[in-house]
Amino acid sequence: MLPADSILRKLPATANLEQRIRLEALVFVADTISHAFRGLREITTRLGPKITNLTFQDRAALFSHAWTIIDQVHAARLLLRSHLRGKFGPNQKAFFDKYAAVHTLRNKMDHLNQNIANAAKQKGIAWPLFGVLSYFFVESHQCVQTEVGLSIKGGTIITITSGIPIQRPNTALVLANPAGRAIQVPVSLFTFGAFGMTFDIDGAAIDFAAVLNFASQNIDRKLREQVAKTAKETGIAVDTLMAPALANLVFEMDFIFDE
Repeated sequence: MLPADSILRKLPATANLEQRIRLEALVFVADTISHAFRGLREITTRLGPKITNLTFQDRAALFSHAWTIIDQVHAARLLLRSHLRGKFGPNQKAFFDKYAAVHTLRNKMDHLNQNIANAAKQKGIAWPLFGVLSYFFVESHQCVQTEVGLSIKGGTIITITSGIPIQRPNTALVLANPAGRAIQVPVSLFTFGAFGMTFDIDGAAIDFAAVLNFASQNIDRKLREQVAKTAKETGIAVDTLMAPALANLVFEMDFIFDE
């Protein structure tokens, strides 16, 4: 999602501390979304056409990854708004508005205990409490390599519920829609639904990556302009001013126990 050489991963120690912390938070959010998204793809790819064999642990992991992405997209929206002081560019505003549902979804999960009582009393369509996850699965025999690229001839929409549906005549399901969408082989188009709302997981990951990488390029340019000006005024070398802050450390302590 965010390249290893991005300026956001090596912000200069001379940068404004509050802004540096906020940008570092956005990087951690991006890495967490990437990890969870990769987890969704790894589990569903491993199970492939045998998805009905998924274990309780696999099911829990899938929904844990989905809710992690929702939580982190919520954090990303707040961090972006603070970093930009509400002055969004077109792409940033589109991302902020498009995924506004994560605020409500996160709120609902924060009040899970109360929502159980409400769900039991609710009439009409029922949603499994931790949601529904759907995606599109393409097997190797369903795609053909052509001169212009991979041609996908078919696939399977797979939908997984987070547990036993609440016992009502109508239980809500979500179906990934491949129509007009870019499809990745073997799994993609992850779509999540809960509490009467749907959330495009693939779209959120792709859009946030675009927003963050665009921001990275702008911040890189502005920092270098600022550092060049400071270097000229102070005589301090550019490399010294651009030296990254100490971060992402690993500590080890070895012990020897006497017999």
